Amino acid sequence: MLYNDLKFSILKSAVTGQLVKQNKNDTPAEKLIEEILEKKKKLIHDKIIKTDSTQSYIYKRNNSYYESINGIKTRNIEDILPFKIPESWYWVRLGTIVQDYYRMRKSISKNGRKNQLNNYPYYGPNGVIDYLTDYIYDDDFLLVAEDSNVFETEKNYAFTVNGRFTANKHVHVLDFKPALNRYLMYYLNAVNLRLCGFISGSNVPKLNKSNLYEIFVPLPPIEEQYRIVKKLDSLGNDLKNYQYYQKKLDNLNENIFNEMRYSLLTTGLSGKLTKQNHEDKSAIQLLEDIREVKNKLIKDKKIKPMDKESLIVRIDDHYYEKVSQKEEYLLDNFLPLSIPSNWCWTRLYNYVDIRYGAHKSPKYVNKGYPYITSQNLKEDHIDFNDIKYITEKDYEKVSKNLKIEKNNILFANMGNIGNPQLLKEDMDIGMRNIILFKPYLPNQNMEFLYYILKLAESNIRNYTKSINKSYFGVNFIKEYLIPIPPVEEQERIVKLLKNYEKKFKNNNLNNNLKKIIM
Repeated sequence: MLYNDLKFSILKSAVTGQLVKQNKNDTPAEKLIEEILEKKKKLIHDKIIKTDSTQSYIYKRNNSYYESINGIKTRNIEDILPFKIPESWYWVRLGTIVQDYYRMRKSISKNGRKNQLNNYPYYGPNGVIDYLTDYIYDDDFLLVAEDSNVFETEKNYAFTVNGRFTANKHVHVLDFKPALNRYLMYYLNAVNLRLCGFISGSNVPKLNKSNLYEIFVPLPPIEEQYRIVKKLDSLGNDLKNYQYYQKKLDNLNENIFNEMRYSLLTTGLSGKLTKQNHEDKSAIQLLEDIREVKNKLIKDKKIKPMDKESLIVRIDDHYYEKVSQKEEYLLDNFLPLSIPSNWCWTRLYNYVDIRYGAHKSPKYVNKGYPYITSQNLKEDHIDFNDIKYITEKDYEKVSKNLKIEKNNILFANMGNIGNPQLLKEDMDIGMRNIILFKPYLPNQNMEFLYYILKLAESNIRNYTKSINKSYFGVNFIKEYLIPIPPVEEQERIVKLLKNYEKKFKNNNLNNNLKKIIM
C-alpha cells in the first residue's frame, strides 16, 4: 500500500469511530457542543469574534438527523450525511462549533518583513513563511489553508499551532476548544475537499469561509477525541518511516522517469518515433508562411525586427546558415540532432514571437492583478501561493507587450530554469523573469513547441551550470536551434508523446515500465 493510501485509510478509520473503542461512560458529544456554544456566546459578547450570518442547528429525532437554518428552515439530512457514526457521536456543521479569529490575521509583504527579529513564526497556508519581531496570536489554534495549490495535492492542508505567532490572510485561524483542535485537524486532512465541492477558484484553489463552515463534522465525546488523537499521534512515527522508504522508491522511479522522458523527447523530436509521409506539406512552406506573417507585423510596427536575420538551408545532406548579408557557413557541428530530410532547422525567433518580462518589479499592493515571477513556474503548474499583486495601472504597463493569452507558453529564464507552461486560457497577470512565446499563425502547433522547450530545458540548465550562472539572456533562447517537421508530422509526434506521458503519469516503476516498453 502506498504511503498516502495508508495514511488516509487510518484517518478514515479514526473519524468513523473504528480506530478506538467507544466507552459508554464517556460524556455525550451533545454536552460538548453545548459547552462550545456557551464559549462562543461569551466571545461574541466580548466582541472577540463575530456572529455567524448563517446559523445551523442539528438535532436527532427518531434516530434521524434534522437541521434547522436560522431557526426557520428544517429538513431531514440523513441523505446528505457523509457516513454512519457511533451512537455516542454527533453530527454538526463546522461553522456551528468554530471560533474563527480571521479578523486578527495580518498580511505582511516581504519588504515589510525585512529587518525584523526572528522571534515568532509568521504562517501562511503551507506553514511557516518567515519570522517576525512581534506576534498576534498566543494559544493553541488550528490553521487551515484558505487559498493554496495544496488542495490539488495529497498533502495536509490543516495543522495545529501552539504558542505565539502571526498568520497572513491566506490561512484560516480557528479554535474549537473545549473540543480538541488536533482531532479537527486529523478529520479535515481526511476529507477530499475538492471532490466534495468545497473548493472554488480556477487559477488559485480556494476554501472560502462559507464553504468551510458548511463542512459536516462527526464529533465524538471529548474522552474519545483524546483516545483518537493519542492513537494517531503514536502512529505518526511509523507513518514517517513508511513515508521515508516510499520516498526512496519514488526517487528511484523519478530518476528513471526523467531519463526515459528525456530519451523519448530526443527520439520523438528527431523523427525516430514516427513514420515520415512524403505527402505531408513541406516544413519549408511552414517557415515561409510564418516569415510572411512576421514581416507584415514588422511592417505594421507591431513587433520589432531582429538585429540579424538567419536563413538555414540544406545542401547535399549538409546544413548551412547565412546570417544577414554575411557569407554562409557550415552548421553541421552545431546541430544537436539528426533529422529527416523533409524537416528543417531554424532559429527559435524565426518560428515564434518571443517576448520578455521586465527585470524591475513594480510596487506591490494587497489586492489587484496577480504578478508572477520565474519562481512561480513549477514542473506542471503555475504556483499561486504567496503571490504578489500590482495595481491596474502597473498591470496595464507591464502587460502592454506581454498580454498572456490562450496557447501561449511561459518559460522561466532565472532560478529554476524552464518549467514551460502551455496556457489553456487567457490570463490577466503580470510577470517578471519569464519568457513569453506567442504563435505567429492562428493554427500553429504550440504543443509541439512545448515539447521542444521541454527538451531544451535540460540542455539550458546544463549550460547555465557550466558557466556558474542561474539565468540566461533572452537572446540565447531566441537563437536556440530547433528542428521543424511538417505540420502533419508535428501532430503525429504530439499525439505519440502525449500518449507516453499518460502512461508515465503515475510514474510506477513496476507497473508502468512494462506498459511503456511493450
